[in-house]
Amino acid sequence: MNPRFYLPAIYFLIVLSSCTMILSTNVPGKQEKSLPKEWIGRYKIISSPYFPEKRDTAQHEKEYAIFESDRIIWESADGTKVYSLAD
Repeated sequence: MNPRFYLPAIYFLIVLSSCTMILSTNVPGKQEKSLPKEWIGRYKIISSPYFPEKRDTAQHEKEYAIFESDRIIWESADGTKVYSLAD
């Protein structure tokens, strides 16, 4: 085929692929009313400290995540935070 045909076709594909994010629509799904049953419970979160050189590395911060049917409760040294599905 003629090389002059390929140049406009390649240009068209580049323009089309770069506009995909602009032209696409975000269709929201169905809102969840409850978390999966297998998630429900209390979990201990074990994580290393942010600055281990300034803290005792043998002492981990105690953090807990409590999953209920419609919310998550995060307990840490900073306090208790509640995240709900209705937020």
